[in-house]
Amino acid sequence: MKLKTAALALAVASTSLTAASGHGLCKEPVSFYSDCKFEQETSKVSIEGDHLLVKVEQKPKAVIVPAGCRVTLFSTTTAEFSTNSPSHGMYLKGPDKACVSTSGMIPVAAEIKHDVDVSVLVNDGEKQKQEGASMKEKVRSSNMKVSELSARLSNMEKKIEKGGLRGADGKDGRDGKDGQPGKNGKQGERGTDGKDGKAGQDGVRGPQGPKGNDGIGLTDEEAVEAVVRLQS
Repeated sequence: MKLKTAALALAVASTSLTAASGHGLCKEPVSFYSDCKFEQETSKVSIEGDHLLVKVEQKPKAVIVPAGCRVTLFSTTTAEFSTNSPSHGMYLKGPDKACVSTSGMIPVAAEIKHDVDVSVLVNDGEKQKQEGASMKEKVRSSNMKVSELSARLSNMEKKIEKGGLRGADGKDGRDGKDGQPGKNGKQGERGTDGKDGKAGQDGVRGPQGPKGNDGIGLTDEEAVEAVVRLQS
């Protein structure tokens, strides 16, 4: 947490410093054109250092000056040419697109400078240093607060683990409604056979049955029929 906070703050400070230092600097090249429609580019020149004095070839009629650039165009030049003794000059401040031929200017030389004073850059740098120091102090203060908060959270977690922050038990809630009867379960397996029971008591004697035959193996009806046959 501390590292992320510090990295974020330093990134913001660095971005602010870069933006302030880049303000008013001539970073893009100055372009020259042979026509005022800005279609035929003849050359482009980028500044190196604080300023640049350069010859311009092919007698351009138009020029594009980017933001952060200051350009002075000269119509004639000699071997001892300098900005202090030009015969004919035209000043342009970017961003600008100018058809210089309409003013009778056919540049043969150009001086390119940054559109900012050195004192301004120094002041911006000092201001950014102060803001960076203030930002670092804020980060340090934030880190201290984060550390303090982390310690409190750690202490609270320990108390929770030990039950130190647990409140009293609440009252028992009311019984819920009876649920619907469940489905019938599957029939269980047959159990083992039980032990043999004790012998039962003798039953009541039943009524006497009909009289049997006379011992000759015939019933009464068969005996009568036999007697009748013998007498006939």
